[in-house]
Amino acid sequence: MFGLPLAASFALACAADPSPAAADVEGPSAAEIAATLTVVPGLTVELAAAEPLVVDPVALRFDERGRAWVVEMGDYPTPPPEGFSEENPPRGRVRILEDADGDGTFDAALTFADRLAFPTGVQPWKGGAFVTLAGKVSYFPDTDRDDVADREEVWFTGFAEENEQLRANHPTLGPDGWIYVGNGLRGGKIVKGESNPSRTHASGLGEDKDAEPLDLSGRTFAFDPHIGEAKVVAGAGQYGLSIDAFGNRFFCENRKPVRHAVLPDSLTALNPHLAVESAVHDVAAWGPDSKLYPTQKAFTTSLAHAGQFTAACGVLKLPRGVLTKEYENSVFTCEPTAGLVHREVLEPQGATFTSKPARDGVEFLTSASPWFRPVDLAVGPDGSVYVVDMARAVIEHPHWMPEELKNRPDLRWGETRGRLWRVRAAGEPPWRADVLGAASPSELAGALHEPGWGGETAQRLLHERRDPAAVTPVRESNRIYWEHEDLSRGLAYLAAVGALTEGDVLHALDEMPGRAARIAADAGLMTPAALDAAVAALSEYVWEGRTAFDLCVALAPHADDPAVFAALVDAAVQSDDPYLHTAVLAGAGRAGMPTPLTAALWLSETPAPPDLLARSAEVAGRRGELTATMGMAVGSVLADRVVPEKAAAVLRGLDRGAGPALRRELAALEAGYRETLAAAFVQRSAATADRENDLFLLGLLEETWPELTAVAAEDPDPAVRSAAVRQLARTASPAAADLVRNLPAETPAVRAALLELALTAPDRAAALLTLVEDRELTAAAVGPAATRRLVQFNDEAIRTRAEAALSGGGEDRAAALARYQSALTMEGDVARGRAAFGRVCATCHAVDGVGTAVGADISDTYNRTPESLLTNILDPNRAVDVGGFAYTVLTADGRVLTGLLTSETAGSITLQSPGGETVSLPRGDLLELRSEGVSLMPTGLEEQLTPEQMADLLAFLKGWRYAE
Repeated sequence: MFGLPLAASFALACAADPSPAAADVEGPSAAEIAATLTVVPGLTVELAAAEPLVVDPVALRFDERGRAWVVEMGDYPTPPPEGFSEENPPRGRVRILEDADGDGTFDAALTFADRLAFPTGVQPWKGGAFVTLAGKVSYFPDTDRDDVADREEVWFTGFAEENEQLRANHPTLGPDGWIYVGNGLRGGKIVKGESNPSRTHASGLGEDKDAEPLDLSGRTFAFDPHIGEAKVVAGAGQYGLSIDAFGNRFFCENRKPVRHAVLPDSLTALNPHLAVESAVHDVAAWGPDSKLYPTQKAFTTSLAHAGQFTAACGVLKLPRGVLTKEYENSVFTCEPTAGLVHREVLEPQGATFTSKPARDGVEFLTSASPWFRPVDLAVGPDGSVYVVDMARAVIEHPHWMPEELKNRPDLRWGETRGRLWRVRAAGEPPWRADVLGAASPSELAGALHEPGWGGETAQRLLHERRDPAAVTPVRESNRIYWEHEDLSRGLAYLAAVGALTEGDVLHALDEMPGRAARIAADAGLMTPAALDAAVAALSEYVWEGRTAFDLCVALAPHADDPAVFAALVDAAVQSDDPYLHTAVLAGAGRAGMPTPLTAALWLSETPAPPDLLARSAEVAGRRGELTATMGMAVGSVLADRVVPEKAAAVLRGLDRGAGPALRRELAALEAGYRETLAAAFVQRSAATADRENDLFLLGLLEETWPELTAVAAEDPDPAVRSAAVRQLARTASPAAADLVRNLPAETPAVRAALLELALTAPDRAAALLTLVEDRELTAAAVGPAATRRLVQFNDEAIRTRAEAALSGGGEDRAAALARYQSALTMEGDVARGRAAFGRVCATCHAVDGVGTAVGADISDTYNRTPESLLTNILDPNRAVDVGGFAYTVLTADGRVLTGLLTSETAGSITLQSPGGETVSLPRGDLLELRSEGVSLMPTGLEEQLTPEQMADLLAFLKGWRYAE
């Protein structure tokens, strides 16, 4: 739930003690923790609530009365071994905390709902609350207003439950009136619950419970809390979700502390021929580039991750007016394994943001105690930031522990503890009891423009009530207040209730054209006058990245209008933002004008960015608009006898979008033309500084295949050789089979490319099988993915040979584990283990600079025993995260690809193959996408390693950091 891989325990050394002291089991008091906290100068941190008022808290929201709604997860990390029952019910709760005397400390609490199985988030709504819990989203009404839920109404079910830490979470109201739900990374197939009100309405899930489920894979779930209509939108985070006044969704994921959903599905769905690598942007440095500075001894599952994010959770984009002026444009992320809250300062970057740590070498909030476990954040009515502290000794799920540690006694230490900490400006009053529960529509319209909690709460109450009397005051307040985020909330509310007018839109286009255009477009109010205003605004704001992007998104569906098309082209050539380029490309595809777009970019007085030209040509190629687009590039090359940058870009795009058709067109040219092209292609591919990208030229003509084969066989740079092999795989060159025969002698990266090459034609597959039959290559080295493709090959002779040569795929896992137990008692050699790693593992894993990081991190860990590592190596499917599942894709042009599914949008997917190659494909190009739920890591590695070599490999994995 709070990130993985996770490990945060101070108690490992004493875990074997059969009778630990009570202080060890219960943990330090709140007062003792308070003495260990350090916050940045100018702020103060103080206790707002502690046990017994709050126990095992994991999420927090404030209501219109200033009360704290706290989600508690008493069963963390796992349910009882025998499961929940009437005698042993779930211990999850939602509690309401109140500060009755107004002194800034909560002093009263009541239980709103209990017996909840692993609740993960709460969204107050109409006196009750939506709660995410095991496998479902439920609404708990409180019609008699006694602060106790009347009942549970199940609205949606089907969210994945395999791992308690990877579940849907943080229901959060957006300014558009929809509630968004954090993905949890496991996804699910979502259907309507018995209480969903959309049974009487048209819904994203259909009008009956038997309708097609919504597939949550790789995206975020959202629903209309009034009628239960549901949809999925771009982006998937793990634990935590924050939505600002402009509708920007921020989330996080383990090693990735701040992510932003940039591209809306409404945009990427416009053009079925447009491949989008990712709709999500990593705002902050992540993984090995992230830097943390804890003040406690922080353990991480991988020692290579020390001082980095490993369990990012509870992300919060700070709204205006919270803390002090210095904290505007801040985003915070919790890191419980290091006992800290990290702050990043946002800077606009085109359609999205970049960020940097607020202070070098110092965190926003830290504790020297290993019992401080921040997991969530919220803004309070007093303009403070509240920190949810689970106060556990261990924040780690046994699913990710070695077997010998799963029953460690410290897993539940601290289960009677829990705290809420308040961080506020020093010298400010501790509490300001603003309440909005009894506010009139006019008062709520005014409060909508308050900073922080006031504006967000007024937004929720307006959406809850949908009082027609609120429309006029909201509209009037939009004309008075000038803060853009306040105006954004007001416009979004009018759009949500169907009250937005052309006059509202035109006024807002003068004040904040990008956001106003997006809201108007979503509401279907891009009238001729609004279009004209948006086009004029795009010309004026073309250099302001986010505004220009929003305008392009709003204008994209109208690209068939000549004025709109010209404005989009002008914006595209003046921008280097790939997200803005995607908006323009989506619009051109919608309007059926990829070739005119490519021509406009080609002829533009301002040189178009090469990648934009390539992507435009790719779309044209996918649509079958090849001749005219190809003519631009080929004519230029024939005229100048060189391949200029823009010609290379167009040909690169056409190669991606219409590879076989492009080759046929080029092959049909007169011999003299082909000779001229071949000479120019060879010259550019040899002279360019970016050889890997330009080697595709050598695959376009049969005349240049020998040159490509020579590069694949002889170039001293492995990356260039791998790129050449991948290009050769797309040709019919008969020399490719000879390269396959060299596979056993190649380095890991080239081996991976050669293995893919071997699966592209019968003669190449035959060469691979001959290596196995002659015992020059093991069946395990071929791997399960390639084996599956070979036994299903479209050539009967290959299928027969593959079944004979590759059957079994290694001995039974239990037998293999038993046979290799001797490796655990041998003294391994790190240097020899490094060589074994490079030979066997480096295609998908990277350790100490060796290999390619495709699969999971397997560097040494403080709590991973050699026994557990051996199990993972020989039985990789025993515990595989969904992110490690292998997917197989069959494309319309006959390719079969295997790898990890790293990104999904409404219109495309991105697959990362062994060896690290990434390919993005429009969904329209997919004939089949499937996963058998097995790891990308193959079984049967024992066939490549003797027990002695396994001992060496284990020594390397455990000791590479300490080797001289």
